[in-house]
Amino acid sequence: MTHLNDITTDTNVSTRSKGSHLTIDDRVKISVLKELEYSNRMIAQYIGVAHGT
Repeated sequence: MTHLNDITTDTNVSTRSKGSHLTIDDRVKISVLKELEYSNRMIAQYIGVAHGT
C-alpha cells in the first residue's frame, strides 16, 4: 500500500480552525486516498479533521 507521504509533498498534518470548510486540495487528497482504500480515520488524521467529516 502506498504511504501518505508518497501521495503528496505535504509532510505535515494540516491544522485548521474549527468549523472551516474543506478546500479543493483537501477534497482531491480525500478522493485519491479513498481510491487507494485508506480508511476514513487515516484520511481524516492526515488532513486534520474529525473522522466523521
